[in-house]
Amino acid sequence: VDDEAEAAWIAGLASTVQARGFRLASPIPAQDGRWIVDGWAAWTRIGGEHRSDRWSELLAAADAFHRAVTDVAKPEFIDRRSDRWRISDRAAWGELPSEEFGRIAHLGRLLAARRPLALPSQLIHGDLVGNALFADGSPPAIIDLSLYWRPVGYSAALVVGDALAWEGAEPSVIQLIQHFAGWQQLLLRAVVFRMVVNELARRAEPWRNDLSEHYRPLVDRVLSLANG
Repeated sequence: VDDEAEAAWIAGLASTVQARGFRLASPIPAQDGRWIVDGWAAWTRIGGEHRSDRWSELLAAADAFHRAVTDVAKPEFIDRRSDRWRISDRAAWGELPSEEFGRIAHLGRLLAARRPLALPSQLIHGDLVGNALFADGSPPAIIDLSLYWRPVGYSAALVVGDALAWEGAEPSVIQLIQHFAGWQQLLLRAVVFRMVVNELARRAEPWRNDLSEHYRPLVDRVLSLANG
């Protein structure tokens, strides 16, 4: 594990949450009850496979998960951690200066179109596309809890943004999030988040390709929705 306090908190949550409408990998405690031993954690293996054609099912499972954790208080690591994902999340929501990231190709146009949102936040999953497995006859399984403190619709917007950018989803997938208040701005922030994540990964590992140009068609679509 990268952060023992965060990993232990997540294991404790997963051991108590009532999984209805979704499956959840379970943490395995050590014989003395600890979730983390010498920097390692153990979790059950859960059946299923990655799919790129079951977005409505994934979003339904996300809704069920968020209902199950709606009363969970904000954990301390949300504000403490400063890895590339948390930095990108804060950049997407305007909580960090934008000058550093505005130089990323096409990102400046998104930042210029960003508008304030007044929506309630709660614990959400912020990386479902890469952490969900499907098995016939069972609800989707969530195999890793990447947690943030944001509006529920932002989690769904991240799914749609990733589906369009990397999973070959049809543009009609956007319809699945249009019931969320402020969905256009949530989707805009989701794309900003992923573009900044990719840029920070490239800076840390220079062998990575610059992926910002890959996002140009999606940026154009998101801007047409935000400005429509």
